[in-house]
Order: sequence, then C-alpha cells, then structure tokens
Amino acid sequence: MTQFSKEEITDYIFIEHEPTSADIAIIFGTQRGYTEAASRAASLYKDGLVRKIVCTGYKPDEGGDVVEAEALYQELIRLEVNPADVMMEIKSTNTLENVLNARELIAENIGLEDIRVIVGVCKSAHLRRALMTMRRHFPSNVELRVATYIPNYKPISKDNWFETDEYRVRVYDEMRRIEQYLAKGDIAEI
Repeated sequence: MTQFSKEEITDYIFIEHEPTSADIAIIFGTQRGYTEAASRAASLYKDGLVRKIVCTGYKPDEGGDVVEAEALYQELIRLEVNPADVMMEIKSTNTLENVLNARELIAENIGLEDIRVIVGVCKSAHLRRALMTMRRHFPSNVELRVATYIPNYKPISKDNWFETDEYRVRVYDEMRRIEQYLAKGDIAEI
C-alpha cells in the first residue's frame, strides 16, 4: 500500500456523498457502534430522505448475545422511527451477505423494480467496499449512495486514518480486501 500516497488512499477509500432522497437505506451490520449507525439512518429518515430502512447483520457484539440487526432495529425504534418502515435481515455475517440478504428482503417485500435509489449507511473506512458490493449485486439502473458515520469506539476518518498504526492497518486492510474481492468478482469497481 505504500506505493499510493496518503492523499490517493484517502480519496479512494473515504467516499463522500451529499444527502439525497432514496427509497431505502441499508445499515451495514456493526459489532459495535449501534447508536451511531442507527442515529445516522434515523436522521435520514426523519429528514424525509429515506422511506424504509433495512438493518443487517447476525454477529453478536463482542462478549454479548445481541444480534447486530436486532440492536440496530431497537435503536431505530428508540429514535422514533416507525417500526413499519424497518426491516431486518439476521443471517449475514459479512458485507457480501449483508448486500445479498438485504437485496432478497427488498425484492420480497418491496420489489427491486420499484427501487430507484439506495443509500448504504456504514462506517467511514468501509464506505467504498460497501458501495462496490452494492454496485455488483443491485441492478445497474439503481443509483447507489453512501452515508457515513464515525463510530465512537474507533473514530477512523479521512482526517485521521494515517495518524496511528491501528487506523493505518484498518485502512490498508480495506485496500487489500477490495483488491481481493474484485479479483473474486464479489464487488464491482465504481
């Protein structure tokens, strides 16, 4: 990864989109940071920018037994999102499964033909890979956007990822995963 400059890595990994209207938001599972993830999605919902939200993820939090999607759902309800506008998929254990299972849930409950714009809600360092995974597995006519949040437990951002070994390793790991998953065909370049 050292063949790329700090600026090149920052521009590649940390995608930014302006908030826009979307049919649905998909919150990518997170083993911690439920509050931040749900707050970001709830904000989009309350601002009238998304009509429905899909919570994804099976993995329990570290040392606990709370399933990611259920924790996200509970936090959304606490934030006064209408339960009728929230769907959960509780089978996925990684980003690819988040997308595939969310796509199946959306197809069954709404219909993919009725979806024009999807926004992925995920951690800042995960944005590009999440977007690339959605691009590979949702119809090409669906516009894809991302909305970021920075988790309190590991606040990696475009402004600080290069400041600590731990954060650099996390971002370099994203670069490696993107290269690996592109080669496998699990994701598509954007």
